Amino acid sequence: MSVEAEDVLCWIEGRAGRILLNRPQASHALTAGMVRRITDALATWRDDPRVQLVIFGHAGERGFCVGDAA
Repeated sequence: MSVEAEDVLCWIEGRAGRILLNRPQASHALTAGMVRRITDALATWRDDPRVQLVIFGHAGERGFCVGDAA
């Protein structure tokens, strides 16, 4: 697993596709790799009958996402 993939964790739990931003040291600022990982997960789940909703979350205590890291 690449470092970028570890910054975003994606899995199915029950009827939900779960996306967890996992870059708390940078306030979960999005990188291009993180956006690609999220996009890939959403595209995979689009036609998956197991996924009825998508839940975004974040690791750590503070901040959901401050923006991009560009």
